[in-house]
Amino acid sequence: MGSKKKSAKSKLEERFAQAWAEQCPDLPQPAREYRFAARYVGQGTGVRQRLKDAGLRDWRFDFAWVVYGPPERVPYIRFDGAVPNVSASRRRLIKVALEIEGGTWGKIVVCPHCHRSTGKRGAGGRHTRGGGFAGDVDKYNSANDLGWTVYRATSEHLKPGHIDELIARLRRAIKGC
Repeated sequence: MGSKKKSAKSKLEERFAQAWAEQCPDLPQPAREYRFAARYVGQGTGVRQRLKDAGLRDWRFDFAWVVYGPPERVPYIRFDGAVPNVSASRRRLIKVALEIEGGTWGKIVVCPHCHRSTGKRGAGGRHTRGGGFAGDVDKYNSANDLGWTVYRATSEHLKPGHIDELIARLRRAIKGC
């Protein structure tokens, strides 16, 4: 049997994963295909119904990091309401995701009769068509409601000269500074 051809999106994801591993050995590697909404409602038996009840779907992020940020000083409040002159340290949970949007430029349209390129580009992938774009907006808005910072990238952002900027942004977000 022949090997299955990888999609353009897979190639883009692999390009990012390789660059992250090379440039950020000091930071955690991201989880791939992270089911953020299912984790919110609790995975396991009945997850689809819990997602539906919460108004969510079983969305996934291409890449996700869930890490604790640097310690923050917060006032320590006693249960009796008195505020002693001390502070406690706590670490906030940082949730960062990266979505790599494939198919943003569309494919070259080829004439069905002569099989020559028309020089025009057809509709792009799912992310750039009406229904897919609207679905992505729902996903990103729900992720934001659940405390996620979501970055988006296209093939242009993964080219030499641009990928370093993307990684620098993600690095700052993950470090919490």
